[in-house]
Amino acid sequence: MPETVIGCSHNSSVFQTTGSGIVGLSWDRSSLISQMGKNMHGAFSFCLSPGGTSKINFGSNAIVSGNGTVSTPMFLKKAKPGFYYLNLDAVSVGETRVETLGTPFHAVDSNMINCMLLAHELL
Repeated sequence: MPETVIGCSHNSSVFQTTGSGIVGLSWDRSSLISQMGKNMHGAFSFCLSPGGTSKINFGSNAIVSGNGTVSTPMFLKKAKPGFYYLNLDAVSVGETRVETLGTPFHAVDSNMINCMLLAHELL
């Protein structure tokens, strides 16, 4: 992959984890996805396993299919080009469900392990 910048980290003390290294998956120009975009068509998929090996796929290998497979389309906004957005009909936490009453809100990937929901859009 010509003209690709990849960095390594041996001390990522900001993150409370036993592993080393961070992979940028945003649409920011310096992220791995953006740098691979021409070769991989900007496509990636990943599955995070709670107790074992996780896998990430790029390009044509990023197609997620099979029995029981569920996926959610993401989109971008020009105002914040580094983030991914989702249209959601409702959000459930435990037994509590918050409906959007036909007005979709969005979740923003904060480029970290967690995901940020915009609370003002839920209320």
